[in-house]
Amino acid sequence: MNSPGNGSLDTLLQQLALEAQQHPPCSQERYFALTKLVNAILQSKRLYRPSSQQFLNYDDIYNEARQELFLYICKNIGNYNPEIGSVMAWVNSLMERRFIRDARAKESKHRKTLSDLDNIPQEDPPPESLAELVKKCLIEDLGGHFQREHITNRADANLRAIALLRLEGKTWKEVSQEFDIPIPTLSSFYQRSLRKLTPLLQDFCLNYEK
Repeated sequence: MNSPGNGSLDTLLQQLALEAQQHPPCSQERYFALTKLVNAILQSKRLYRPSSQQFLNYDDIYNEARQELFLYICKNIGNYNPEIGSVMAWVNSLMERRFIRDARAKESKHRKTLSDLDNIPQEDPPPESLAELVKKCLIEDLGGHFQREHITNRADANLRAIALLRLEGKTWKEVSQEFDIPIPTLSSFYQRSLRKLTPLLQDFCLNYEK
C-alpha cells in the first residue's frame, strides 16, 4: 500500500486530532483516536529529526524526546488549533523547540550524575573500583529499592536487573531482546530511575567498608 501524499496525510492527521478532541478525556474513544494519530505520525516519517552530529548519545536523546512528545500530545490534544497550522507543523514545533531541548538537558544532568559518582572521595588506594562498588550495591540491594523500581506490569524488568546487565557490557539491543521490551522504553526508564536512586548508590560507595 502506497503512503498517502502530504495533502491527504495532513487531512488524515487533522481528522484524527479533531476526533480525539471531541471525546472526553480518558474515554476509550479518545484513546483509540490518539492511538491512530500517534501511529500515523510515526508512519509518516515526517517527524522532526535533528542531525545525528548535533549531540552525543543521539538515540537515547531522540527516543526520550519522542516518548515525551507523544505523552504530551495525548494529554494536551486540546491545545491543537487547526486554524494555526497542520498537525505536523504543531508536532514538529514542539519536538524541535521543547522536547529535544529537554531531553538533551536530562542527558546532560545524567552524565553529570555519573561524573559525580566518579568523583566520590576514596582512600588511597581505593578499597575497590567504583564499578565493583556499584555492582555490589545493586546485587545486595539492601531494602529492595532497585528491584521495586520496575517498568509497569514487568517486575522482572527492574532497575537492578537492567543495570547489572549494562554493567556486564550488554548493549541496549541485547537488553531489549532479554526482556522483549523496546529500547526507547528501557532507556527512558533506566535514565529516569537511575537519577532517582543515585543518592543511594553514592551513600553506599561513600560508606562502604571492605
